[in-house]
Amino acid sequence: MASGRVLEKLRQLYAKMDAEVKRWAALQDRGMSLLRTVTNIISRIPALEDPGSYGVLAALPNLPTLLLSKQLQALDELIVQLQDCLDDAQAVTDSMARHAQQAQRLVQHDRSLTPAVCAVVAGPVPSITQCLRGLAEISRMHADELLLKSALVFEVRYDSSEADMQQVAALYAAQLHIDGGHVRDLLHVVAATEERRRL
Repeated sequence: MASGRVLEKLRQLYAKMDAEVKRWAALQDRGMSLLRTVTNIISRIPALEDPGSYGVLAALPNLPTLLLSKQLQALDELIVQLQDCLDDAQAVTDSMARHAQQAQRLVQHDRSLTPAVCAVVAGPVPSITQCLRGLAEISRMHADELLLKSALVFEVRYDSSEADMQQVAALYAAQLHIDGGHVRDLLHVVAATEERRRL
């Protein structure tokens, strides 16, 4: 059976991973909010580019040009904010990778933790191998998802259509590389062993 010391350190790493998952979720909400605003602006651009949309206001000096310019400036600022959101997500995935690597080093440096010992499952307590695999899975899923999100944000341009943006937003929201239920299960299994141990 794995030593209590090693399991406790793995619990601590899982707690840190849980915090990073929550940070990711907040960034996901932020990114979706930005994409909704971007889609709204892009949907208005065709009308702003059409002089017929302004009616009698078209006679006002530079009004169409001024309004279009302000919307494009707002769009540019939103794209920068989306890039900042991706940068923050990159920091999260980097931190996740460090936690997974730290767990691997923890086990590798303890010579008493042979493959046989690492494979032992004791009651509700997962094996060390399962703990390591869980951290690695969570890290990999989020890193893969970040690659997809980066590609999607790259597609956000001034000439994107409203339909294009709706598709981008749908794919961004879907988080195709992250199995949220599986992530929650992985985090809960290790946390639950701590709750049982305290009883």
